[in-house]
Order: sequence, then structure tokens, then C-alpha cells
Amino acid sequence: LLLCPIMPQIWRIDKPRSAQAILDAIDASVILVDGDGTILATNPATLRVLGEPGEQVIGRHCAEVLSKWVPSRPRYLEGALRRGRNVRFQQEADGRVYAHSIHPVLDDEGNVSRAVVMVTDVTEQVRLQRQAAQAERLAALGRLAASLAHEISNPLQAIRNHLELVLDFPLAPDERREYLSVVREEIERLAEITQRVLSFARPSAGTREVVSVVQLVRRTLALTSKQMEQSGVQVHIDLPPDLPSIKANPEQIVQVLLNLFINAVEAMPDGGHLEVKAWAEENTIVLTVVNDGPPIPPKHLERIFEPFFTTKPDSTGMGLAISYSIIRQHGGDIRVENLEGGRGVRFTITLPVAAE
Repeated sequence: LLLCPIMPQIWRIDKPRSAQAILDAIDASVILVDGDGTILATNPATLRVLGEPGEQVIGRHCAEVLSKWVPSRPRYLEGALRRGRNVRFQQEADGRVYAHSIHPVLDDEGNVSRAVVMVTDVTEQVRLQRQAAQAERLAALGRLAASLAHEISNPLQAIRNHLELVLDFPLAPDERREYLSVVREEIERLAEITQRVLSFARPSAGTREVVSVVQLVRRTLALTSKQMEQSGVQVHIDLPPDLPSIKANPEQIVQVLLNLFINAVEAMPDGGHLEVKAWAEENTIVLTVVNDGPPIPPKHLERIFEPFFTTKPDSTGMGLAISYSIIRQHGGDIRVENLEGGRGVRFTITLPVAAE
């Protein structure tokens, strides 16, 4: 972020050695390109990150040098040079994760004369983020344990009762078949519950697919239905069946929704209303989650997405922070606000519509 304002001045000063000294001190790979994408200068970190010393890449096109890391994304560089906008993205290569950022440098007439390309190895940071996300997922699952145990006990009791009837009493063939059919239905119900839990607890591979927001919302509500029922929370949904799809990691979006739903239930211990609504707006999907619990104090509202910030003694403080990170990584946004008159709290999520 600091390179944006300082790099244009670096290359205008009278002492090139001073500019190179600043470049050498930067830990990330820094590549200076002209308006056509030809590499003009690099720093020593280029060798560590890109595997090639600076003198071997000067004069070559940046897209060629970065082809190993961005084989399908040369348009990012071209787009940044053409539109004069900063571009940031991540790419995995050879088991490592690299963060790329492109910062165009404008001349006095507003044209892109040069650009600064930075490539940073963020493998360790991504690994820690994934570990934190998995820990929070398991913590949320633990909060569901009581309601899930209750949900599982009902079909188990039904199975036990019907098997006792079949084994201990003489029954007509039709009665026997009827009772065994109930047993089979309850076993299938148990299998469905188990699959829902396992699909949520299993670490996500990070792959994305075209998915329906409506299906993800209903799937998450199924996970929390017992907890909401026990807490006296009534759910109202307004989800158009023709809502456009999004391209996302379904387990990560479910994690975000589950976090919002559980927080809403905990905010309404004496019961209340949870409203989930979605609609299409230009090229985005807007999803709102509203609960009529108490408003969030203003001093907490501005910090609610910060890591480790929590007002609950048994919380990690990572749920909303990870949710924010997931939505941002999907190219969307999430915000929170109190409704007027203290009528509740609204979370608003926006996500881009999947390309056709």
C-alpha cells in the first residue's frame, strides 16, 4: 500500500542508486514496467520469489516472466495498464500461494507511464487463515452439538420402538413391512443429518463452483432449525426462485451464513424473528439477514469485523472476522447496521453474479 504514493517519486529523483537502495530493502518481489509492460527494473527479492535474477528479466515483457504464476491471467496486467487502476489477486503455483498487486503510475496528463508489480509469497499467512477458519468452523459446530443431539435422538428412538415391535410381537406381513419401512426412513433421515454435519466440519479445499444462493440459505437453515425452534426464533424467508447463481465455495458461504444465524439466535434468547431476504441488483446478489434482537452499541459496531473482538466470554472473536474475509475473497462485501428505533440488526452481503 505504501508503494503507491512513493514509487512515482523514486524514479524521478536524481540519484538512481538511492532508488535501487529502496527497492533492495523491500522484502517482496518488485518489478517496474513501462506502459507496454516491458520490465525496466527489479529488486533482489525477485530471485527468491520468481526464481530468476533481475538482470535476466529486464527488457522482457512482465506477462512472460509471470506466466508461471498467472498463466491464465495476463489480462490483469493489461487491464491495469489500460484503465490505470490498482489490481490485486492471489494465485497458487508449485504448492505456494503468491499475492500479486499491480499499481499503475500516472504521468502529469493522467496516462499510465509505468506500473509497479509486486509478488509476495503469502503461503504461511494463507495457511494460518485456513487453520483459523477451520477452528471457527469447529467452534460453531460445537455450539450446534446440543440441538443436533436432540435431532438425532428422535429418529433413533423411532428406530428402536419399531424394531422392538417387529422382533417381539407376531405381526402380519403388511404390518411388518410398514414398521420396517419406518425404520428405513428414519435411517435415511439420520444419514442426511450426519452428512450435513460432516460436510460443514470437513476442511474446505477452496474450490469454487456455480451455486444457488437459495439452496445455500436453505441448507444452512436446515442445520440450525432445531436450535431456532428451541430458542423460539421464527424464520421468515423471501428468496426468489429465479435468483441468479454465484460462483463460490459453497462450504465457505454456508460457514458465513451459519455464523450469522447462530449469532442472531444468541442475540434473541427469549425468542424473536429472523428474516432472510435476497434479490438481484445489476450484476450482484444482495442478501440481508435481519434479527430483532437488541442493537449493537456504536463503539462495538465499528469493530465487529475485527479479529478476536468479541463481547462473549466463550467466543473466539474470529467468526465475523473470518466471514468478512471469506466474502471479500469472493469479490463481495458485508456490512452491519442497526435498524431505526432499535428494531434490530441487519447484515447485508453482496456477491457478484456468476458469469454465464
